[in-house]
Amino acid sequence: VHLTDSLGKLSHILKTDNFAPVVHDHIHYEADGSTRQRQVVFGVVTAIDLLNYITTHERLDQSSSECSLSDDVSL
Repeated sequence: VHLTDSLGKLSHILKTDNFAPVVHDHIHYEADGSTRQRQVVFGVVTAIDLLNYITTHERLDQSSSECSLSDDVSL
């Protein structure tokens, strides 16, 4: 997957594979001054990583929503 791909795409990949490499497009400069684009492995993601990410961000969203609601009530 690329860094810009959706979590849904990552989830779909992880249904059939144990892990997904995360790639990043990198511009490689040659000695003669020319360039070429390569994909470099940025990291590896597992289903547990995805689950941890979703639950952490869900908790953060809920806590900021709760803070917003409590701030509104105190006004």
